[in-house]
Amino acid sequence: MVAKFQIKDDESDMIIGEFKDLINLPGDNIANDVENFTCKTKLIDFTVTDEFKQYCLQTKVYVNNLHFIILNMNGDAIGSYYFTIDEPMFSHKSIFLSGDKNIELVGTLSEHPSVTALELWEKWRTCPPIKKNKWAHLASSERAGWLEVARLHQEYKGDIETLNQERVYELDGTYVEDSTSFFCALGEAMHGPGGYYGFNLSSLVDCLSGNFGIVSPFSIVWKNFSFEIQSDNSIRMEPDFFYDVIKLMTSFQLTLTILPK
Repeated sequence: MVAKFQIKDDESDMIIGEFKDLINLPGDNIANDVENFTCKTKLIDFTVTDEFKQYCLQTKVYVNNLHFIILNMNGDAIGSYYFTIDEPMFSHKSIFLSGDKNIELVGTLSEHPSVTALELWEKWRTCPPIKKNKWAHLASSERAGWLEVARLHQEYKGDIETLNQERVYELDGTYVEDSTSFFCALGEAMHGPGGYYGFNLSSLVDCLSGNFGIVSPFSIVWKNFSFEIQSDNSIRMEPDFFYDVIKLMTSFQLTLTILPK
């Protein structure tokens, strides 16, 4: 079985080892607050790297902050979660050198991976999206998981600047029903299938400021825009959010063209 995960030491930027499965990435909930998620998780069939073994022989530094790296079927990194061990350990005395094949860690995740995100990671390991709007079949409550995976995956996609000489990006509004689906569609407009370009207004500011490749000036053509009332009396796009998006994009000198259905 091909390894599905690696674990990397944040301080040395060194791969500690790889393993074939990760039990309870969301973990047994020990303490859950707004910003952090403390959990107990287990690395299955863990193998330490020779490089890390040599590093431990030469140094006596602490292992504390880690990255759980998700690998695709070719062994390439496609995303990661930041993890802080509750009780830091000297590298040369760490559990990673114990020879145990199954290693249990207790620590704090920087964010709580959603069930939807974990299911998507498993799918993206073998077949990342190659067509837009694959997120549209997800329930409204699950689309936040798509944005989570798209955001974490974007950092591993290499050059995230889209080659677009005209700098005109087409946003397909066919399935845009609320702010979450808007950001699913916007990410794909800017960076292709499975792409990311913000998950709320604050993160959109970060993207427009250049943290995710494409910066203004550029133009977005929003096709199939709908403001209509649905049969269940829901509105396909929250008016306040829509106006905030227009105001924000204008402040960054971005040209937005709306093409209704």
